[in-house]
Amino acid sequence: MKTIILTATAGEGHNSVARSLDNELKSRGIESHIVDICQINGDWLKDFANGFYNMSINYFPSLYGASYDSADKKIQESNGAQPRKIAQKMLAVEIKKFIDEFQPDAIIATHVFAGNLLSDIVEDGFYDGLTVGIITDFTVHPFWEDSTGLDYLVTPHEDLEIQMQRKEIPLRKALHFGIPIHKKFFEHLDKKEMRKKLGLDENKETVLLMSGSMSHVRVDKALKRIDMLPNDFQVVVFLGKRKTLLKKIEKMSLKHPIKIVGFVSNIEEYYSAADIIITKPGGLTTSECIAKGLPMIVVDPIQGQEARNVEFLTNHQLILASSKTYREVEALNTFMNNEAVRGNILRSLEQNYKDDPAKKLIDFMVKELEK
Repeated sequence: MKTIILTATAGEGHNSVARSLDNELKSRGIESHIVDICQINGDWLKDFANGFYNMSINYFPSLYGASYDSADKKIQESNGAQPRKIAQKMLAVEIKKFIDEFQPDAIIATHVFAGNLLSDIVEDGFYDGLTVGIITDFTVHPFWEDSTGLDYLVTPHEDLEIQMQRKEIPLRKALHFGIPIHKKFFEHLDKKEMRKKLGLDENKETVLLMSGSMSHVRVDKALKRIDMLPNDFQVVVFLGKRKTLLKKIEKMSLKHPIKIVGFVSNIEEYYSAADIIITKPGGLTTSECIAKGLPMIVVDPIQGQEARNVEFLTNHQLILASSKTYREVEALNTFMNNEAVRGNILRSLEQNYKDDPAKKLIDFMVKELEK
């Protein structure tokens, strides 16, 4: 079995999913190649796409949200003039060359535009192998309905079937395996042992405060607010790229002990050591926390897919959501002091736990190809 994984750089989540699937395939001795469709003609498109995405969500979030909402309402564009379709046709030429050279048995798309491009290649009659698209948030992103040529779509939850029906996506294509994340998030690690290993107090409740991969969350302000609580707890602050906040936090007079870290390769150990995390509601992060059974307070969602993640996860009692009028400190106070709320979230996390999605998907694909 030879597999190509098509991804696209717009944020890091799609690439992370691609790497998780690539690791699972290679661990079985299956040949696999990751191809970034934005990099197929050099780095310029990748840099442009990632820069445009980051600029949109950082400086024009309302415009990005409005564009997402319009696309989600399935507002039809003229196929002939649609920029997305033109770009897909241009990129398809290079992807076809790679497919022709590698001769894969299966192709996986971890981004909706990669899925659209792959669908076009299938419907052109160029490729007839197994094809799978991966939905990387707790919503069916706009334009997945255009990937009509794909055999299957992996979703994070069976309750997304309502959205699939609205978008006229056949339910026979749905594989409700969950978002493929690294297998390390499915390993049981003892809470007290991890606290000891990480230099934390073994007996204190532990709060993780995460700035996000693009450092959207102002962890200094959040830290100052949650420090008001009288509860006995410690905080691990993940600064990400916001190194400028380090000196500001170090100068704070805080009553709760804190540990400041940057990017770490053992995030699963911190998840296991913690009682709750304050973070952004990205599809990958929330999936990792669900796998770890770690309660979440989500903050500052990007308008569009992350706002829909909040809707879905809140309605499934998996998270507490903060807002401008209900800050993370209020949500943390509720979690720490309301046993009913805390109990509901922990039960919901257990009930919505998914076995290793990457393993389940590759198991499924191997069986399909053996037919």
